[in-house]
Amino acid sequence: MSSKSRKKTPRSGSAKPAASAADGPDSSSQVEPAPHEFAEELIQVPKDKNRLQFILLIGLLIFLLIIFVVPSQLTQMTGAGGGGDDIVATWQHPTKGKMEVTANQLITGMREIDLVFSFDIFLPYAFGIDPQNLRRLGQEDYVRIFVLGQLAEDAGVHISDKDLATMLRAKIDLPQQYGGFGGAVQSYQAWAASQGGASVVESSLRRVFRARRFLDLMGQVSGVPAPTAIEEAWNADHVEHAFDYAQIEVASLDEEARALAPANDELSTWFEGRPQFERQALMRQERRSARFAVFEGLDTTPAEGLLAAYPSGDEIEPAERARNYYDRVFFLRFKRPAKEPADEGEEATDESEPPPSDFLEYEEVQDVCLAEAPVYYAMDAWLKDLRARRDAGETVELEAEAARLGLGFRAADEAKSLADYSEDEAIGGRNVGIMVFQTNPGELAPTVQIGEKAFTVVETLSKLDPELPPFDEIRDQVLDNWVREKSQALAVERLQAIWQGFPVATASEEEAEEDVTGESRVIDEAAFRAAVTAAGLEVLQRDWLDRSAGVDADPKRDDPAHVFLRIQTSYFDLGEGEVAEPTLNRTKTHAFLVRHVGEREVPIDRMTESDYTMYKNRALSASKQAFATGFDTAWLEANYGLWVEDPSDEDEPAKTEG
Repeated sequence: MSSKSRKKTPRSGSAKPAASAADGPDSSSQVEPAPHEFAEELIQVPKDKNRLQFILLIGLLIFLLIIFVVPSQLTQMTGAGGGGDDIVATWQHPTKGKMEVTANQLITGMREIDLVFSFDIFLPYAFGIDPQNLRRLGQEDYVRIFVLGQLAEDAGVHISDKDLATMLRAKIDLPQQYGGFGGAVQSYQAWAASQGGASVVESSLRRVFRARRFLDLMGQVSGVPAPTAIEEAWNADHVEHAFDYAQIEVASLDEEARALAPANDELSTWFEGRPQFERQALMRQERRSARFAVFEGLDTTPAEGLLAAYPSGDEIEPAERARNYYDRVFFLRFKRPAKEPADEGEEATDESEPPPSDFLEYEEVQDVCLAEAPVYYAMDAWLKDLRARRDAGETVELEAEAARLGLGFRAADEAKSLADYSEDEAIGGRNVGIMVFQTNPGELAPTVQIGEKAFTVVETLSKLDPELPPFDEIRDQVLDNWVREKSQALAVERLQAIWQGFPVATASEEEAEEDVTGESRVIDEAAFRAAVTAAGLEVLQRDWLDRSAGVDADPKRDDPAHVFLRIQTSYFDLGEGEVAEPTLNRTKTHAFLVRHVGEREVPIDRMTESDYTMYKNRALSASKQAFATGFDTAWLEANYGLWVEDPSDEDEPAKTEG
């Protein structure tokens, strides 16, 4: 048969299906090309070689590779020295006696387990396996899950169609970034096809999840928490602590600290050594000089000169231009005035009505827009003209141009900060100030700025970077910083003097062995009260409070001392009567000297129903996890006589009998 005739005859199994009515009148005339026609483009045949013979030879080589190489690789995976019927594991079933696992069975089981673990990346945790170790799973790990699956099946554990559908739906709906299919059923179907088809995937899911459910049920039976375990967990979490303390408000020592202020030279030297962020806080902000051409009094001032020089023309209707103007500037020009509170006796606003917009509607300001739009667009055209002339090299003076058109002119006497410009409503306020700082020195701003009372063209002249003023100008602020820091030091020193008077406790043998460092000072309540009172301070107490309770459980939660003790977690580890070394709170507004009164268990009758449920579920979950982790190969060896062939032992023959 010639190559020409071969092209007209499709191979067996690749013939095109019969045309249906939906295919159209010409569908029957379409001839599907033979498969090897596509191969002509993909396979390059050496010269002087018959193409068909060469392709058949390649196919034969692939066939031989599959027959001889792949099975041997699978055999090596299971450690079997012979065929797929070799026994690689045995175990003792409770009722059926000795069970054997062949290499073929294990290979199938390994494939199923790998497939299901890739389907649910959290499932390995249920078997006590870290998902990060999946590539290092040994043969005994697979045998363990395989045996669990058989025990589950014999125990009657069942995965219903509804259970399976729920698993699949959850996986399909899961976003792709979390390993799902993002709601695309087609993506799942394509993945399932790559795994051997939906039936293979679903049967694998049933078997492995059945093993997981069996393990879960066994864990629940073996892990019912005893009431004593729940009580112990409650007592471990819920411990009440009480503290005696003395406090000094730092600000109360400011006058004493100010009386100790150093001379200017010493104060200046102190400031030079301060952290950069503290010095930057006293720097002058960036300042800029600028000048402005202003059309002031939007609702009162005529603009004949500007409109004559830059007429709008007739290319657009006034009403359309007014609407365009509103859309362009409403958020700056037409903010709705704040509503004044109602007077007594005045009817209240109907709360059922929707609140008005923050901006006036076009219909409310239509007449204003009709009057202002020509001026705005004329000023915009003038600004574009100025920029174009400057770009062409012409010298353009903003003041002279403004005078020519009858516009106002303002120039800053000196460089000013953004805050200074923002307060000047005559030039447009904050919007204009921001534009001054966004425009490079020597340039005109690119757009006309809108204020509540003015249109403004901005020209930025110069820029002064942030700088530290002469010391004389900031001396008072520097002194305030010094006084604040000195007051903090004085507060701690005063409490430190009290603390130093308490006796140092002798370290226990356990602390000595652990090489615990730091001085521990323990004193009873009476001695603590006497020492604090002698120093002119008051002893206060933070009463018994559950350490793990929420902030709302503390009736004085906003008190500085209570806030301090709540976040000073190391104080909960103090011994009974132990006094911590004085320190400032986080905001450095108070200094504290704290004595730990002691700790006690919270009565279990305070446990709520939700608390009980939480502790019961926590104990059950921990027990189940411990059971899953403990249900390992060693456990199976001890309880089910499990034997798994060692893949590294090539000399040991596969076992066929117990």
